Amino acid sequence: ITMAELPDAAGKSARAFVCQTLNPWGFPAKDRSGRLDMIEAPHLGRLMEKVHGPVQPAPLRLTYTPLALPAPSAGPAAPDSAPSHGN
Repeated sequence: ITMAELPDAAGKSARAFVCQTLNPWGFPAKDRSGRLDMIEAPHLGRLMEKVHGPVQPAPLRLTYTPLALPAPSAGPAAPDSAPSHGN
């Protein structure tokens, strides 16, 4: 967990705990409890209460966004020219 100064919605700096590994600021963080949001209020007592509190079911706390892959081509790609084999 990293204590950092982050801009709020109005652009004013405010302290906060960054708690998750994949965060947009690149701060080192790792919530092994699975109970913390990406950003938590800068109050250590409340943070510890949340860590020791009940865990939410996995479907409520985990998200998965599948990658948008391009559609496969109709056939194998034709080479632009015959291979030269180093000649």
